[in-house]
Amino acid sequence: MHPSEVDSKYPGVPIKKRNILKDILSRIENTAPQVAQWNTAPMLPPRRAPPPPVAPPDDSGSSDGDDWGSEFGQ
Repeated sequence: MHPSEVDSKYPGVPIKKRNILKDILSRIENTAPQVAQWNTAPMLPPRRAPPPPVAPPDDSGSSDGDDWGSEFGQ
């Protein structure tokens, strides 16, 4: 929309508000359009591979794991 069209499209709007709208529209018309550009920033280095998973330590205290009685006082 051009600033000249504001009065004909919005006759019921108070003149002060129409003037503000005209001002905004004229600023938009007078500014150069933004041109999209490719990102020229250098690329990030590749990520390092995550460390291999570590097995949790064996807390059972025995090789067979059948020492439940000693843990519960039996």
